[in-house]
Amino acid sequence: MERVFNEQFTIGADSDAEPSDDEGDIISRPPADSVQSPYDPECSYRKKAGRQVKGYSLNVTETIEDDQLTLMTDIQLEPAHCGDADFVEPSITQTEKLTGEPVETCYADGAYNRSLEHEDTDDLGHVEIQGAPSRFELTETSDGVEVTDTQTGQVHPGIPVRRRDPNAAPRWRITLEDGTYRRFGQRKIRASRQRQKLAEPVHQKRTRRHNNVETSIYHLTHRLKQAKTVYRGLSSTKIWAWGSALWVNMRRIQRYQQDHTPPPTLHRQSIPKILAQAT
Repeated sequence: MERVFNEQFTIGADSDAEPSDDEGDIISRPPADSVQSPYDPECSYRKKAGRQVKGYSLNVTETIEDDQLTLMTDIQLEPAHCGDADFVEPSITQTEKLTGEPVETCYADGAYNRSLEHEDTDDLGHVEIQGAPSRFELTETSDGVEVTDTQTGQVHPGIPVRRRDPNAAPRWRITLEDGTYRRFGQRKIRASRQRQKLAEPVHQKRTRRHNNVETSIYHLTHRLKQAKTVYRGLSSTKIWAWGSALWVNMRRIQRYQQDHTPPPTLHRQSIPKILAQAT
């Protein structure tokens, strides 16, 4: 009860103040990693695509090779508030460790773009950003940032945003025709630069490749009812995820062997014996 109260509520406007009777009203401001269920205190919640999700976030990594066996190489399961971008580097490291080969290209959807946030290099060709293209193209200039609206063709000069922290990374904003604002930081600039690079003809061929990871997610979770497991706790849910991935890999290996095993050869002299036994 003490943990629930401390995580779900704030007394007064200052969350760091010591609670007392004269500090103000009780305000509900639950963080994403606060307790969501008395039956599973390790799960958390997040907002994604306008939906609130409670529980855990499952990340699947698998190989993709032409005419080769596709196997899951890494299964990560963390509380739901953990960002998708946090899965990228560990999954690549685990895949290289498991296969003994370097990962040449990583195909991921737009939710993983945050993995580029701390990149300090322009060599981003090893990451393929999938998903719908962004409305705005960002270009760094000597004066700051220029923002091109691909819907209207208008170019907006980025206006620096004042930051309370003088050491914080710079941000810019633009004002659209309807009076609304759009803000951009270094992460979005890098992601835009990556998209522009992938739009070049030399990259078009490989950007058309898509892994079938959505099918893998279905294979892992199709027996669940409303995407809910019967297990509680992070450890138990991880064991369920690993066991399901192991079963999917076993089935894929079995089918791959069946499809690539040549049929047995019957010699001419053995045919009469087989017919006699059948009779």
